[in-house]
Amino acid sequence: AMIAAYARHGDGKDALQLSRKMQQAGITPNRITFVAMLTACLGPPDLAAGRLIHARITQRVFEWDVLVGNAIL
Repeated sequence: AMIAAYARHGDGKDALQLSRKMQQAGITPNRITFVAMLTACLGPPDLAAGRLIHARITQRVFEWDVLVGNAIL
């Protein structure tokens, strides 16, 4: 929820930082978290982060999920 809130308010940097901390703590993102993480990738500077998130999505087979697929677009 916090990642989504950061992303919604245009604070992609904090959203992505929080998602990294979450993963370092061993918390696996679910499909909603992945959507929020993709939403946090606001522009060209976040392209590398978006690619990494996309790679994680394909590893977890969430790319076939409609919600996640729409966020990738």
